[in-house]
Amino acid sequence: MKSLSELDIREARKVFEKIHGVRVKSLSLSTGKMMYDNEVYDMVYARVEYDDGNEVVFEVYRDSMTVISNTSIADTYIIVQELLRFFSTK
Repeated sequence: MKSLSELDIREARKVFEKIHGVRVKSLSLSTGKMMYDNEVYDMVYARVEYDDGNEVVFEVYRDSMTVISNTSIADTYIIVQELLRFFSTK
């Protein structure tokens, strides 16, 4: 299974365009660490801005994910669901 952290930025752009069906205008993609209390966790950060004005920010950890968006709850739910479906089938 290929994860978001294993994609180069061009591959990630294609994934986000396929998921939302809209051209990606801007994409930020980074891997790193997050410290919570005294525990250190691997994480992936992705900020996606689409041509339709929608923006979605993902902080992805091994067991959880934070999502921030300027879209409706329904659109955000679909994007997250499609992202999880994409990576669970790879």
